[in-house]
Amino acid sequence: MHRRRQLTLDLALILSIPLLLVALHYGVAPATRNQFVFDHDQIALVDMYAANFLHLDDAHLRGNLLGYVAAIAPTWALYAVDDEHRRFRRTLAGFVLGLPLLISLGDYLVFRYAFEATANSATRGFSGIVSALFGWLFVATVALVWRDVDAQRAIYTALTIVLGILGGIVLLSGIATPAILGALGVGVVLSATGFVPWETVRSGGLLDAAREHWTLIQLVAYAGLALLLIVPGLFPVDWIGEGSVTNIFGHAVGFGLGVVISVSCHALSPALRQN
Repeated sequence: MHRRRQLTLDLALILSIPLLLVALHYGVAPATRNQFVFDHDQIALVDMYAANFLHLDDAHLRGNLLGYVAAIAPTWALYAVDDEHRRFRRTLAGFVLGLPLLISLGDYLVFRYAFEATANSATRGFSGIVSALFGWLFVATVALVWRDVDAQRAIYTALTIVLGILGGIVLLSGIATPAILGALGVGVVLSATGFVPWETVRSGGLLDAAREHWTLIQLVAYAGLALLLIVPGLFPVDWIGEGSVTNIFGHAVGFGLGVVISVSCHALSPALRQN
């Protein structure tokens, strides 16, 4: 009964967020939504907050909904396996309710001081929070390996994922060269071999190790795949397209905040400190 109740609460929170986004998009007139776009020429706290939940059009909304599902499903699995449902819900609610202002502020500061371009700059959309969720997923994945195996394997896991994301950005942006791909490939192989020591392979203990950590392997593979498939698309090199702009700065701020906040939370975990 307890587990069913926890799952029901998880599902209710997870579904309430996309339902809110859909309700705002289709239930509020476009003219009204446009009044709450974050215009960088006019700093308004209400707009800075509300703009994170508003979208330009149906395609913009769909993209962020897909990103949300891709991030939240493996993140939930990482917490559910240890029955940490309350911690998952508190963190998700904290991200969605607490990060919008910080994301908008970081976005504004980049445009204002790095590019000196606030004129005609306006942002909206849930992608900054989606990026933060992927930052959370990244840290939660590394923390799980740290807790269940050791710190060294966790570091190698983090390096493998980061290099894989960089490789995805290179490939999607069309700037791949043999030298770049070779360097990234070598880095991924070295990181992966650090996660699976050569001594284990040579001694024939790989299968036994896989059996021992089979659940962990599945979770890390699922989370890693989500990160590798989606995160590179958040940071295209050609971020200015025809008639549209990918707000890579808001994505970077969101991802960075997700990582920093998640690291801070996991650093307080006694299980991690023991390893």
